[in-house]
Amino acid sequence: MAHLEPEDVSPQDRPAPAARPIIVSGSADAAVRVWDLESGRLLHPPLKGHHGKVTALAVGDLRGRAIVASGGDDRAVRMWDLASGQPLGVPLLGHRRKVRAVAVGEVHGRPIVVSGSNDNTVRVWEFDSGRQLYEPLVGHRGNVTAIAVGELRGRVIAVSASEDFPLRVWDLEIGELLGTLEGHKGFVQAVALGELGGRPIAVSGAADKTVRVWDLDNGGPLGSPLTGHRRWVRAVAVGTLAGRPIAVSGGDDKTVRVWDLERAAPLGEPLVGHEAWVNAVALATVGDRTIVVSGGDDNLVRRWDLSAGERLGWPLRHDRAVNAVALADLRWAALPASDDTRRDADASSAGSVATNRQRDEETVPRPGVAGLPTAPESVTASDSPSPVPAARWEALDEASRPTAAPRWLVLALIGMVLLDLVLAVVAVRNVVDIVHPPPSSRRADGVVIDLKMDDEVYHPVVRFVTVREQVIVFTSDVGTSPPAHRIGESVKVRYDLDNPRHARLDSGSDRFWSGVLGGVPLMIALVFTLVGGLWLRGVARNRPSGARRRAARRGRRAPDGTSGQAADDPGSTAP
Repeated sequence: MAHLEPEDVSPQDRPAPAARPIIVSGSADAAVRVWDLESGRLLHPPLKGHHGKVTALAVGDLRGRAIVASGGDDRAVRMWDLASGQPLGVPLLGHRRKVRAVAVGEVHGRPIVVSGSNDNTVRVWEFDSGRQLYEPLVGHRGNVTAIAVGELRGRVIAVSASEDFPLRVWDLEIGELLGTLEGHKGFVQAVALGELGGRPIAVSGAADKTVRVWDLDNGGPLGSPLTGHRRWVRAVAVGTLAGRPIAVSGGDDKTVRVWDLERAAPLGEPLVGHEAWVNAVALATVGDRTIVVSGGDDNLVRRWDLSAGERLGWPLRHDRAVNAVALADLRWAALPASDDTRRDADASSAGSVATNRQRDEETVPRPGVAGLPTAPESVTASDSPSPVPAARWEALDEASRPTAAPRWLVLALIGMVLLDLVLAVVAVRNVVDIVHPPPSSRRADGVVIDLKMDDEVYHPVVRFVTVREQVIVFTSDVGTSPPAHRIGESVKVRYDLDNPRHARLDSGSDRFWSGVLGGVPLMIALVFTLVGGLWLRGVARNRPSGARRRAARRGRRAPDGTSGQAADDPGSTAP
């Protein structure tokens, strides 16, 4: 890692830089955080710039500067200076869907960034100019989920993982496909590069619950798959422990597992502590220790010392799920102002609290103070100098009532209630059609040809042929994670003979979930209808009668220009 020094320290005052191991993490809270590995303190305020989840990270060296590249749901790749916490350059834009993977490297001495996306492409960017080196690398038929950059026989390569199962090996110097690594039986979620016995290898993890090792020289598997995870494997990393090559994996079973690559066997017991999916792992040697860092859906970053076989410190917390982690060695002569940053934040918060408390105290009603005259019940014949006319009571009663809602608001609310009733009728009809299909519906045999991912949920894309020999392709409304169907699976379909594109899956579970999804709009419509009806009832009850409105107007304005009391009380004497 680069030797970085703050620019505001003069050479004669600058002490010799010392290595500082750091953790970089990215989260669904749209932030990248940089932590001190040992103390667990933030080195900077969160690095913010992404407009959505941060899904991928890669650390590297850029001409002596430690950097991190981040990718996110906003389809952008952003670069950050790890020493200053400041963005570098402009975002790299070009992907049409969310970025799922990033890696950094060099081609012919030029720093590059490699990214993969849900648009099924791999793109290679020149860091200095922000331009793509060549056309996007195409070939994957599913979301590109992971990328690793390394060398093979003296050439710079990238290995990309995807939800179409095979991994692909690319020659980054010319932008061409070198070959594929085939064997996984599920979506491949992670890949890392390393060496085993002097041979270049790739290690991958997938939804088939396996970790696989590949010989990059011949493109074949090395040994049998590593099994042990009970659910999807979402992350892998490669390194050494006491001189032995190891791999680390994390998965949906909430565990982090360590594998001895020479024996192709688990090394020790699984590392437990996460309370949700493990989305990311990183592995590095720090001094004489082997450190693993993991990030999960429980919003936590956890540190593990494999050499000592124990956790390292307390968990580090994001506001939402942690999707990516990386380890780096930052050389920095001066400690960052983490404590000062926290003190400033605390002081700002304290000032805000004090200001809010003062404002609240100023707005609290004082006893005996009100915006209206004394209530009628407090006036008696004995302490009132003259009887208050009926019109005056009507005016006071009118003033004490809630202000009537504007006419436009009432009309808008009535329209909303009517619309909710229409939605409720449509929802009821949909549910009835699911439970009791109409006579015009037909059944057919279909096949799942693709899985469409929408916000981490997989919807099967199905093709079938109608009785009129029409070929229909549709996407099911019911989505699951992990996917409930496989590509190539045969399924039953129910469709409308007159409108065959109005189709749905017809298994028992699919009918159940279709009914649930159809019932949700019904419940929402009924709730809004009930709330709107109660609100309209309240408006009607608070609206004064015609007689009261006329009496209030007489009390406020007498025909002869005198007060309402003098006009309405013939027994009173005008001054």
